Amino acid sequence: MKALKQIIQIVVEIVALVAVLSTLIPVVREQLEIAQRVGNRPSSQADAPSEFDALTSGMHYYMDGFLKHVGLPNRGGPPNKLYDDPSDVPGLELIYTHYPPGPNWLTGLAIMTFGPKQVPSYRLFPIGFSVAGLVLTYALIRNVVGAMLAAAAVIVLLQVPMTTAMMHGLFYHPYAITLVLVQMAFLFNQLEKTSRLSWRSLCLLAAISFMQGWLSFDWCFVVMFAPFAVVSCWRDSTRRWEMVRAASFCVFGFTCAHVLHFAQVWAFRSSFAHAFEDLFGAARFRMLGEGPKLVPENGTVVILQKYILTLFPSWSQASYFSWLMPAVGAILALILGALRRLTRGDSGETKIVVPAVISMAIGFGISLLWILAMKNHALEPGHWLFLPRHLIIFLFSCVLVSVVALSTLSRMSMALLARSQRFR
Repeated sequence: MKALKQIIQIVVEIVALVAVLSTLIPVVREQLEIAQRVGNRPSSQADAPSEFDALTSGMHYYMDGFLKHVGLPNRGGPPNKLYDDPSDVPGLELIYTHYPPGPNWLTGLAIMTFGPKQVPSYRLFPIGFSVAGLVLTYALIRNVVGAMLAAAAVIVLLQVPMTTAMMHGLFYHPYAITLVLVQMAFLFNQLEKTSRLSWRSLCLLAAISFMQGWLSFDWCFVVMFAPFAVVSCWRDSTRRWEMVRAASFCVFGFTCAHVLHFAQVWAFRSSFAHAFEDLFGAARFRMLGEGPKLVPENGTVVILQKYILTLFPSWSQASYFSWLMPAVGAILALILGALRRLTRGDSGETKIVVPAVISMAIGFGISLLWILAMKNHALEPGHWLFLPRHLIIFLFSCVLVSVVALSTLSRMSMALLARSQRFR
């Protein structure tokens, strides 16, 4: 009997892994085809203007090294003209200071690895990182709820455009999205297995948040507040406190990245006041705008309309998944609430209805924070196309709610079955 159970377990593990890979491989193939089709040009699907800057600054890193200009990216050259050969790069200097240089460093490293004029090869960096992150996400969830539910969670996430559309991008988008998935999966893994996070786990969270901060400022709310959207944290008072501790370390890691970047700008500008105005003036402009670019009174309404229309395109398969995920999570939670009455159970693990609603609501609220706080940046032409990426935290919280509900339903069903057999 024991041998049979082991065989069944092995079969389940293999089936689940094959299911994940069979869903992931076509996505990777499509991203590689896009990379080949785009060639040495920036990708319009993955934020072409930012890719222009990353490739130009990457070539300057290739020529001058990473220490020139205190590591800040040099975007020197006429706008929207790609320089991918050292002989083409002009001696112009345009040092960008408003964002940490993480994506530019990665592009420079890719050029050093593959050589100039190999842009399709550079895209192997973000694609490989995304694949590794998704596999790690699967492994982290699997260690808590089993292979089949973890496979289902990852397969559903792969249907969402935000997860896959920019995998080939050279700027921060694929790295940031992947790190958010890993961050939430890691939190879920740790808080389901133990009620207290170890210092090692908290430091790892801070490291992930630091990496996010070194990539950009755009993901600040998602990265720092991700712990609040993890459903497992709401099960008891101990886990609620752990959620606060985890968020504190996420804030610390993200802040450290920007403190380091501030030090970079200060060293480059040689003036604290100039560096302060450089960074915080940019943040103020993103929030309110200046002169003719002031945010209009109806700015929030306009952003939300574009946000929703971009996230839920008409007649798209992805739109059905986007709408269904929160609905499925809520329905499963309600079913659990009804079963609790049937089983006359009052255990903590079945009290999921309120935590599920709270988790999904918080995930949605966190997703909206960027566009509500940085209205001017969100209203810039083209920027709103990428705003739905922030909703990945909401959709992932819906997936986790569903996974926890299904896992609990499975345990309750087995308990009911065992009880019925005893009374026969």
